[in-house]
Amino acid sequence: MGGLTTLALLPGHAATQSEKPMMKAVVIHAYGGPEVLKLEDVPRPEPKDDEILIRVVAASVNPVDVAIRKGYLAELIGDKLPLIPGMDAAGVVEKTGAKISKFKAGDSVYAFFTLASEGGYAQFVVAKESEAAPKPKAVTYVQAAAVPAAASTAWQVKRGTDRADSRWIGRGRTFRDPNRQGARRKSHRDGVDGESRFSQANGCRPDG
Repeated sequence: MGGLTTLALLPGHAATQSEKPMMKAVVIHAYGGPEVLKLEDVPRPEPKDDEILIRVVAASVNPVDVAIRKGYLAELIGDKLPLIPGMDAAGVVEKTGAKISKFKAGDSVYAFFTLASEGGYAQFVVAKESEAAPKPKAVTYVQAAAVPAAASTAWQVKRGTDRADSRWIGRGRTFRDPNRQGARRKSHRDGVDGESRFSQANGCRPDG
């Protein structure tokens, strides 16, 4: 996919019972160029009742991640520095909160994070149940990590331009586009439908 890069992350370090669990993460303490990205040891997050803890296998670098790092979205993010960036990641569920019913430890997932939370440039990250989806077996972790933001963007464009006659599910899930006629169909399929064909070719199934 154009406009994004994926990176694989190292497995988490085991912590002894006497120390607080730590992890490696990419952290920004100030906005700026690539030099503000610092690899640091930080406390491993603990999932709340409505969250899952994901052991990250791969994360993607999207244009929006670059915009966040440069400070273009500082007004939306607010005073949240230092910050772990990364809006997309794929990995394995390490732990679940008490209210989680959709996932269990050991499940392979991919997730799309919001500006309200820490991101996926870390060995572990927490996500709401609604922010994650099961990873199709035919899709690698690197491929899955490249889907959420791109697919969500395509879904939003689709909803905005063709809300009346199509049904889409965003955040890296599955898509369905009814047969359509003429130039309008061609112009749509030249763009957004490429994401749908990629998802279906790699194990996702049409909804309905």
